[in-house]
Amino acid sequence: MLSLLKIYLYFILNVTKLFYFMRADQLTVAMLGMILPDNMSHHAK
Repeated sequence: MLSLLKIYLYFILNVTKLFYFMRADQLTVAMLGMILPDNMSHHAK
């Protein structure tokens, strides 16, 4: 029972970390889209 709870918490922490990394990645892509010329951002989509 205790080990199951540990695995559960570990899983939640990893998912949260992954979620934050994905958000940071989206912010980076958005900033790059603003910096790069328009036609470059259209190709990225």
